[in-house]
Amino acid sequence: MNKPNDFNETNLSTTNNLIDMEALLDNLKKEDSRISRILKSAKWMYIILVFSYALMFVINPDKDLTIMNRVAGICYILAFTYLAILFRKYFKDQQKTDYSLSSSEMLANAAEKYKMNYRQLLQIVPALLLIDAGISITAYYANVFVNFEPVYRILLVQAFYIPVLVISFIIGYSSWHKRQKPLRDKALEMLKKLNEE
Repeated sequence: MNKPNDFNETNLSTTNNLIDMEALLDNLKKEDSRISRILKSAKWMYIILVFSYALMFVINPDKDLTIMNRVAGICYILAFTYLAILFRKYFKDQQKTDYSLSSSEMLANAAEKYKMNYRQLLQIVPALLLIDAGISITAYYANVFVNFEPVYRILLVQAFYIPVLVISFIIGYSSWHKRQKPLRDKALEMLKKLNEE
């Protein structure tokens, strides 16, 4: 037979778990909503860029635009189209979040969703390579770098482009570490408690 103190401690533990669960659920909803807004905005930004670059580099009848200028523009258009489709997919996946699942399923899904996803990073690589190709083509044929040999123009582009990518990754990782990782850690902690009960 449980002692009164044991019974009270059990009730207190259960109450605390419920409070923790509600707080975590509220934070997950807020973060999901924030990410959905970012993904939706990014999708529309890339759609606008697709049409803008199509007007500037493909439809534009300006005779000063060389074939290579148009090829560079097509690289940008393909990259932005790819990113628009990719972010549309991410947005749809984000909208599928179901908070009506059991606590264990919801916590497991949250932990999976908010882990550092290197697969998603790899999915962005084709767009980054297309943008790099566009910038490199532009630099290779540009008149503003007449003091450099064409091959050095491309190397100059890489000298700026690669650090920008590295800095972007660091910023993205820092954001994940600050916002999503604590939610994932809390979800895993509570999932462990549930499994131990």
